[in-house]
This record gives sequence, C-alpha cells and structure tokens, in this order.
Amino acid sequence: MRAPNPASAYIITSLSRRAGCDARELTTETHGARHRFHWMNPLVSGPVLGTLLRLTWPNLVAMGSLMFVSVAETWIVGRIGLPSLAAMSLVFPLIILMQNLAGGSIGGSVAALVSRELGRGRPDEANAIAFHGLIIALMIGTGFLLFFLTQGPWLYRLLGAKTDEVLSIADGYSSTLAVVLPVMWWWMVLSAVLRGVGNMWLPARLTLVSAVIQPLLGVALALGIGPVPALGMVGVAIGQIVPAVLSALFGLWYVADGRAGVRFTVDGRLPRLRFATFAAILKLGGISSLQTVQSMVIVMGVGRLVAEFGVEALAAYGIGARLEVLLMNVVWAVGVASVPMIGMSIGAGDVARARRAAWAASAVSAAMMLVIGGTLALLPDLWLRMFTSDPATLDAGRQYLHRVGPCLVFLGLGGALYFSSQGAGRLIGPLLASTMRLLVVVGGGVLLQTRGGGLDTLFMLIGIGMAVYGLGTMLAVRFSRWEPRQALKPGRPDPYARRAVR
Repeated sequence: MRAPNPASAYIITSLSRRAGCDARELTTETHGARHRFHWMNPLVSGPVLGTLLRLTWPNLVAMGSLMFVSVAETWIVGRIGLPSLAAMSLVFPLIILMQNLAGGSIGGSVAALVSRELGRGRPDEANAIAFHGLIIALMIGTGFLLFFLTQGPWLYRLLGAKTDEVLSIADGYSSTLAVVLPVMWWWMVLSAVLRGVGNMWLPARLTLVSAVIQPLLGVALALGIGPVPALGMVGVAIGQIVPAVLSALFGLWYVADGRAGVRFTVDGRLPRLRFATFAAILKLGGISSLQTVQSMVIVMGVGRLVAEFGVEALAAYGIGARLEVLLMNVVWAVGVASVPMIGMSIGAGDVARARRAAWAASAVSAAMMLVIGGTLALLPDLWLRMFTSDPATLDAGRQYLHRVGPCLVFLGLGGALYFSSQGAGRLIGPLLASTMRLLVVVGGGVLLQTRGGGLDTLFMLIGIGMAVYGLGTMLAVRFSRWEPRQALKPGRPDPYARRAVR
C-alpha cells in the first residue's frame, strides 16, 4: 500500500507523538487510515479557538519583526538624505503591493487549495497545486522584473517624481530589487503554502533571521562602514535581496528534504502541467488580487482628497494610514492562521467546523482591533506624537483617530473573514463588500468635496466605509454556501477535485 506525503510538519509532530508510530502510516489512501488521520489531525479535530491561537502566535512574531525592519530601514534611508526618502516613498507602496499580491492573493489562494486537498486525503493533488502555484509565482515575478527594468522611470514620473535626482535614485533602487523579483515571488508563495499546511513557525523563524540580517546589511552597505563603500539606496536594496535569497534557498532545501508536508514531485517525478490547475489558482488569486488593488486605490484616493485641505491634513492622514497598514498585519496574522483550518475542514467534509473557525478568527481579530482602535480614539496623542509635534497636524490627526479609531473593529472583522473566505474558496461576497467600501469612501469623498464638506466629515466617511466593509463581509459569509460544489450541484464535477496529475 502506497503512503503519500504527510499533511504538514506541524501535523507530523502531533501525529507521531500521539500515535507512537510513523505519521506516514496514518496517511495511506484507505478510508480507515484517512479517518484515523483526520481524527488525530489538530487542524480538523482540535479545539477551534486553541488551535487558532497557536497558529496565530508565530504570525504575530513575524509581523512584529517586519515592523521593526520597516522602522529601521526608514531610519537608514533618512541618514542617506532627503532625496532618498522621497525616492523610497515612490517605490515603497509598490513593494507593499507586490508583497500583498504574492503572499496574500496568489500565495493565499494556493495555500487554500492545497489545504483543501490535504483535508480530502489527497496529498498528491496538494503537491501538484503547490508546484503549479510556484510556476505562476516565477512567471509573475519575471513579468514585474521586465516591467521595472523597462518602465520604471515612466512610472515614477507618473507617481510624482519632480527632480531628476529623485527619479534616478528611485529607478536605481527598484532596478536592483527587480533582478531577484522572481526569487522573491517564489519564496513568498512557498511560505504561504507552508502556512497553508499548518507550518507557521518556519516562515516566522526565517522572517526573524531576515529581520536581523537586513538592517545590518543595510547600514553597512548604504552608509558605508570601514572599507565598505557607501552605496546609498542600492545598498538598502542589497540588504533586502540577501536574506530573501537565503530564505528561498533554505525553503527549497526544506521541501526537497521532505520536511514541508508538500513536495514538488509526485511519485518521484514532476507533476504534469494542467490548464485546469492553473485556472483554479488564477481564478481564486485573481479575485483576491482585485481586493488588494482596491485597498491601495482607497488609500491613494483618500490621500488625494485630503491633500485639498493642506499639508498638515495630508501629513495627519499619512500618519493614520500608516497605522491602518500596521494593524492590517495583525489582521493578517489571525486570518492566515484560519486558512488551513478552514481549507482542511472543508476538504474533510466538516463545513460546520470551518464556519466555527471563521467566526473565531473574526472575533479574535475584531477584539484586538477594538482594543487598539478604542484606545487611540480616546488617547490619540499616544500614536500621533511618535511622528510629529506640529499643532495643526496634531489637531487633524486627532480628528482622524476620533472618527476612524472606533471603526477599526470593522476592519478587523472584515479582514479576518476575507481570509476565511479565501480558505473556503468563496470570495465574491467579500469582494463586493470591498467594492462598496471603495464607492462609499472615494465616491462619497468626491461628492463631499464638490459640496464643500469639511475634513472631519471626510474622516467620518472613512470610518463609515470600514463599517460597510466589515458588516458586508460578515453578511456575505453568513449567507454564502461553503459546501463543496459537488454537494451543491449533484452530477457536476468539483473543479478542485479533478486530478492534477495522472
């Protein structure tokens, strides 16, 4: 009897400890063995809240280290000079967008499909999906590489580069990063797949190591130390490249060594490429990407509207938007932890447990955002005075946090349920809720501006948009069907159940 790969390193440890035998013996494709595996798998049988919190903790550690790196890099770039800060402000949003697309939209979709197949007891299918996802990552990364190398200057002029010096620095920085974009995309998608099989600690540990290497290299190469010449923003880029490449190489070894819970091979051979598998990934990933782009449009659109009220108001909104971005990392940590629980539960046929995991994730995320948002709404200077002491900027920032702070709970609610819906493969409802938020905030803001509305009203509109998104996503999850498509339409084959290899 052939024994396919175990579901994940996280599960292997648990199974081996609890069963007192080789975990591979519990994953044979007989009904009895698969039933034993599901019964002992903590992702599909353990306490929902306890399992969710154990999976969330490593993600929070990783996000904390990334916040540290962000602050450290801003300090390094500030020491290089003002033109470098201006150049970084042009490139940084694009880096964030690519990270969200790679690790969240495409990577999260691959992880959801992989976890679903593992829940069904078909690890060969999971391996094939992961392999197809990594090919997509390399192709998209290569596309971005060519774009930045050929169209970088045009893009930065479009985004507002006013001087040739800023344009040159931004182009040099992004061109250096672009060389390894395929590797970066490959690693971000692979790390998402590892999280999708329940292995949260490996990506978290590599992120922690990168958080140590990246600032040290950045300081040495950007500012120059001893015989090392000062390379400026190119040195900052190299500081980002080195840990990313090392992480990708370690991930490649980890998977090849059979420790990851997924492999790049099936029966010792590369999986056969299938159009249906590519289509399933791109369909789910495409919908996820639309919501990611919408979030970026909201931030940029609101920034354009706020700019009409003056530099102080724009600076205040920038401080508030930075808070929102940082807090979305907290939402991500909880939401991503729910994806393998939901995907495996649906694959195993336990839709009720998948929904419990989704509501638990939304409750944990909303509770954390409520505490943080409520505190800053009452004590806004705790956040604002970290960045400015200008009286006019502080007044505008207080208006923002008074109006938006209490509504962050809805952002936590909707964000976590978005990831849960990704795990279930049902993203149309959350996308519609995000579209409604875009229309309320940007469309309503434009209408407000034509009628002479004030800054306080615009900030109130931002909070209303968060409420629309959170409540809309909650209603979408509540009334959408998460049962596999076969169960919904007898006789129609489930596109996710088709064999990706033969």
